[in-house]
Amino acid sequence: MTFAVKHNYRFKFNVIKIFHELVKKIEMAYSSFPQGEIVSQLRRSIPEYSRGVWSIAMPFNRGGSELSKNFQLTFLSIRQQMQKEMGVDLGHVIASMDIAQSFDIINDTYISWAGDLGSEVLHIFRNGTHQQIGQRGSRASMPDILGDIDGDNIAHHMQSKHALDSLFDYYQGTGAHTRGVNINNRYRTFAKDLGLLDNNGKLQYKAANIIEEQIRGFIYQYTVLNNIKNPSNVIGIFTGNAQFISDTNIPNLTKTAAEQFIEIIISGIKDELLIANC
Repeated sequence: MTFAVKHNYRFKFNVIKIFHELVKKIEMAYSSFPQGEIVSQLRRSIPEYSRGVWSIAMPFNRGGSELSKNFQLTFLSIRQQMQKEMGVDLGHVIASMDIAQSFDIINDTYISWAGDLGSEVLHIFRNGTHQQIGQRGSRASMPDILGDIDGDNIAHHMQSKHALDSLFDYYQGTGAHTRGVNINNRYRTFAKDLGLLDNNGKLQYKAANIIEEQIRGFIYQYTVLNNIKNPSNVIGIFTGNAQFISDTNIPNLTKTAAEQFIEIIISGIKDELLIANC
């Protein structure tokens, strides 16, 4: 069993207001940039989202941000403040939104929640440490997970010309630019979009299998890309000196990660329904 997760939606949206003010200043300074381009520039302001796998995933939208250094530093400060105030990693949100609107060669899910869960599985496998999705220090900590879920929700429901308006409406609880999708129904929206719910809104018996399949897909694609970057890995496979994933403990770790992720989603849905009925 995973740890209990407290979901509190009665936020003070000070940090969102500050972020909104920053975007208005960026729009004035870069009047030729549509909102989608500003999303891309903000994503590229975050070092971990402007290099490495991102250069592979987004070949036509790579490199550092063109925004002034002052805007970039303010955005990074807002990211830290939002994680502290709301428990959400804004970097994951912006990254999910950007890759959803861009031409890319990697499954959006693998860059989002499945990538974080898969990265945690690989970390546990390599280091032999105890696995607990959601805990601080995990490569799939709660701020990461919430950022992934919110990013997916906004990306899948936002009005393309109003990407940032969709983000602000989402966190202010209105969802005016996301067809009613907002922070108050984040888990129900995510579960429904992913096909985890049946026609009665109940969790499907195969929900964990759906999550597990996506994690496996990320691990497979990550392994392929890693082999391409490291030819010795490929040689090892051909010579019989490499261990296949199916012969390791990775499948068991993947199953555990999927089950823990489902528990977080179930807990969130219960809290949303409880709050909605108050």
